[in-house]
Amino acid sequence: MTDDENITRLRNLYAHVDIPQPPPFGVRGDIAAPRSRRWSVGVAMAMVVLIATMATVKLSDRRPGVAAPRGARVVVTDDLMTPRFLAGDVVNVQAGSVSKLKLGDLVVVRTPAPERIRRVVGMPGDRVQLRGGVLLRNGHPVPPAEGNAGGRGASSAEHLVGANSYAVLPDDHGNVAGEADWWMVSTQALKPMGSWTVSTELATVIDATRPPELLAEPSAGVDVQRVVQDPLPIPGLLPYVVTDQRNGFVEVELHDRQTQGVNGWHVAKRAWIIATAVKIEVVAERIEVDLVRHRLSVVFANGTSLVTQVAVGKALTPTPRGRVQILELRRRLDTDVYGPGELRTSGRSDVYRTYLGDDPYLIAVQGNNDTSAIGKAVTNGNIRVLNDVWLKLAKLPLGTPVIIR
Repeated sequence: MTDDENITRLRNLYAHVDIPQPPPFGVRGDIAAPRSRRWSVGVAMAMVVLIATMATVKLSDRRPGVAAPRGARVVVTDDLMTPRFLAGDVVNVQAGSVSKLKLGDLVVVRTPAPERIRRVVGMPGDRVQLRGGVLLRNGHPVPPAEGNAGGRGASSAEHLVGANSYAVLPDDHGNVAGEADWWMVSTQALKPMGSWTVSTELATVIDATRPPELLAEPSAGVDVQRVVQDPLPIPGLLPYVVTDQRNGFVEVELHDRQTQGVNGWHVAKRAWIIATAVKIEVVAERIEVDLVRHRLSVVFANGTSLVTQVAVGKALTPTPRGRVQILELRRRLDTDVYGPGELRTSGRSDVYRTYLGDDPYLIAVQGNNDTSAIGKAVTNGNIRVLNDVWLKLAKLPLGTPVIIR
């Protein structure tokens, strides 16, 4: 029986119940006569239907075709899973099956808090060891996870993975010091990542007339060191990527020259801003660029996505790897090469300080009239896409993260 049918039946039952009218104000009414058996049965049936209706509505979230809220929200606060997940990523996880876990799968480790994302590197019965950052499983070296190089970092004794347990590690083996407890995790303390979506927390400064203080620590003390920023010459209120929140402060990535990180991965400088100076929102839009495969993928706010081939920087003028943001949309007049326009990002070239009058020279996602360049490494560091693709990217809001791998 549907909800509408239940409501109709309930109304019909009430239509057959005689409800006495109250006496006029100041007039004592007669003592109510005993209720008939028919009246009592009618009320009882109405209550049964009402309870059934409420139960049906309560269970409606579990009906086929209705998404029940079963996901878990994990906020990434470290860069140990770079470049797959970065600090500030908000990962919405749909859990998979423990019985189907295999080597290389990603899991959410629940304890100790906070929850963290790690990779399975050993199954029950395996012997695992770190030697100078190189993972050994059953005595054989394991190639590093994507974007991370071995041969550096931590070492450990050999561990035997027990029953009902898995060996897990971050992808960055060079920074696992102090994380020995993350080696062996019981099945009760982990959640397989069957599928996931990634969004980003952004903090926008509320008052543009008062630049926020950029602090080295999340503290309002007078002795807190101020962080010197080399701001980009971009007008307006631009959001910062939030990487952590603590003690009434938010940690953000700065829009300045990025610092060279491990394996050629650029890591932006970070600072703390008092939380009351910003408003925070979660955005689903993001662009990811795979430099090896010459591929760009984008996720739009409505959940749709697009994947396309691109042109990237050549060997002498490479496109820098890292997370940057869209800062500015420019329509170009010289459309002979670059198509209808470009999206300037916060990423700076490793080679050029200035280029064609731009100071600083910021890496951009450009249109492209020369279709023969698509799929090749031929640019001065910029990323070129077909013009029809660029027109779709131009609809993305400023602040949209761009992850270049």
